[in-house]
Amino acid sequence: MLFSHDYWFNSETRISTISLFEKESVRIQSIDGVSQNKPKLGVTVLKNINKILFSTFLIIKPFYLFSIEKDPTVQLRLLNSQIVHQIVSAAVEHCTQKGYLVSAAVVDRNGNLVAFLRNPLSSPHTIKVSQRKAFSSASLRTKTSEIANRRSDLNYAPDILLIVGGVPIQFNGIFYGGVAVAGAPPEIDEKCAQAGIDEVSEIMEFAD
Repeated sequence: MLFSHDYWFNSETRISTISLFEKESVRIQSIDGVSQNKPKLGVTVLKNINKILFSTFLIIKPFYLFSIEKDPTVQLRLLNSQIVHQIVSAAVEHCTQKGYLVSAAVVDRNGNLVAFLRNPLSSPHTIKVSQRKAFSSASLRTKTSEIANRRSDLNYAPDILLIVGGVPIQFNGIFYGGVAVAGAPPEIDEKCAQAGIDEVSEIMEFAD
């Protein structure tokens, strides 16, 4: 591209510049038609202007590109307090009807305890055991019964306890956390934990 700029310094002298995208030259042309080369003042000015514009573009471009990218945040779906308390209540009740005194725990997808219920007559150890089994099922996203015999090495991982009785909580393909029961025989623990999930499955099936 070729741009021409005229700069008038007085009534008799005009500086004509040719864009620095092509030849950089400056002519001083007097009214009588005599031309003579002078220092490239006009070109220097244009160079500075173009440098400023280019620098501004480099600064603005990253912000523009960032604005057209997808939202950098992630949305998570969590069970509310009413639902998680229904789960532990149903789990404990199911085991109580079978004659077992148990504790039940629910953790969220990050392994944080969100609900806990204990039969007052259950053994003290069931408090920690139920929470660790729930944490394990949430962390591994599978039933503790399905992995206990296949990955015994995971027993050395912090807070992992691969004893039957932990069940992941998942509805409509969305993972929410884990629930576990402790205090009954392991197989009964798992059935009671599953009973807690089944208690709210119909509600969750129609959840938005």
